[in-house]
Order: sequence, then C-alpha cells, then structure tokens
Amino acid sequence: MKHAKAMLTQAVADRQNIFSLLKPLATRILSALKASGVSDKTVDSVRSLNRKIQGRRASSVKMKPAEENAEETPKRTISVSQQSFDNQVEHLLQIIAILEIQPLYQPNEGDLKIDALRNYALRLQDANQIVIKATTAQVNALAARDAVLYSEHTGMVDIALNVKKYVQSVFGTNSSEYKRISSFIFRNNV
Repeated sequence: MKHAKAMLTQAVADRQNIFSLLKPLATRILSALKASGVSDKTVDSVRSLNRKIQGRRASSVKMKPAEENAEETPKRTISVSQQSFDNQVEHLLQIIAILEIQPLYQPNEGDLKIDALRNYALRLQDANQIVIKATTAQVNALAARDAVLYSEHTGMVDIALNVKKYVQSVFGTNSSEYKRISSFIFRNNV
C-alpha cells in the first residue's frame, strides 16, 4: 500500500514537472509561427489552440458593475476550460498537425522543431499514462486493504470485535482482562 502511494506521488510530481513546460512552449510555438510568415488563418487556428492550452477564453465573460447587480444573484457561467491533461496533449497534437503542413514553419530552435514537439507530446502522454496506472494500483491496494480490514466475519475489525465479546463472556465485564481491551475501539467502514 505504501509502495503504491509512493509510486502515485512520484508519478504525479513527474507529470506536473513535464506539463509545466507546455504553456510557455505553446506560446513560443505561436510566436515562431507568426514569425515564419504563414497565413493569418493558420495563426488564428494555432492561437485558438494556444488559448485552450493556457486556459483562457477567446473573449472574457462580461461582468456588470457592482452597483447594478448588488441585489441580483450573480449569473452562473459555464466553464469552458479544457485543461485536463488529456485535453492539453490533444491540443498540442492539433498544433503539431497544423505545423506539419506548413512549409514556412522552419524554426531554428531545436525544441520548436516538429520532431522535438512530437517527442515532447509522447513524453506528455507517457507521463499521464503512468499516473493513470499508478492511480489504478493505489485504488486496488486500498480495496485489498479494505477487504482485509472490513470483510464481514473474516475481516480484522470483525475478528477484533468478536474477541472483545469473547473476553467479556469468559472473564466478565468487570474483569481486568476485559477492562484492558474494552477501551480499544474498532469500527467497520463498510
């Protein structure tokens, strides 16, 4: 169980580290694309995907001044964030697909070249899959622990409760043997 938790903690930290590079990289890709002289429509497509990676809307939500809506309940907005790790990888892959068909996109920087971007996208996918597998292992370890502790009749908690009842029946409620164990509290989680 501790091993599964440690693996999950490490996998989450590794994923966080590799994904922390994505937002600045996406902005650099957009800047390199603008500098390459491609069409405005292509730049707009990549700009839209960059916005999704950055977690920004195309246009901000309009808020009324405080005096006007003081008595009204605030209007709820629908989240348009596409910030899941899977979505972020998908947006990067869409950017790469656009770049692949742009002959003018020829950056000098190694990390902005298409092969490097593909490699980075694979590393992002791998990091995310490792977290998913580690989460599954952690959930399975918790389920196994719960089965050992809380299974009806055979779980450690039920056995401990039955031992307390047995000691009470053999030695009595006022016995020193029972008093020593009566303070132990066991609860079934199920």
